[in-house]
Amino acid sequence: MQAAAERGSVEQELAVSRMTAERAERDARQETSRLQAEVTALRQRLDRADADVMHSRRENLRLAEQVASLERESSITNVSFQLNLSKMLHENNDKGPSGSSVSPSKTGPREKELTSMIMDMDSKHVQTVAELESMIQSQNQVMEKLKDECHLLTQKLEESSVRHNLNELK
Repeated sequence: MQAAAERGSVEQELAVSRMTAERAERDARQETSRLQAEVTALRQRLDRADADVMHSRRENLRLAEQVASLERESSITNVSFQLNLSKMLHENNDKGPSGSSVSPSKTGPREKELTSMIMDMDSKHVQTVAELESMIQSQNQVMEKLKDECHLLTQKLEESSVRHNLNELK
């Protein structure tokens, strides 16, 4: 009888242990599933963040190019304004109040300084424009050479392709 009671007790412990193990296994599967879903969600967020970063970088480049363009445009406008101011000063310096010519010795030091500064800026502008035109011309020559080289290489490739196809037919 005692053996039967011990046996019943052991069987009961075994059943409880099995149920505990099954519950732990079920909990582990649920936790694994939950963690996999969380990893998937985090990966999706990371992919979206990467896409946002790439978009932001492209936008940043676009805006940087736009800023550079606006700065160039502002510089050109400023130079144009300086040139117009220079012309006006030259016209005003050449004519007195009654329209007669004024001698250079009668102009004030401030006007001479302004005239000198404007002349310097004007010469720098002319020099810059000449340099830019030279660079553009040089770039056009390089582009023409590259274009000719591309045509030559394309022609050689086509000839090689025709020769290869003829050899295949033989």
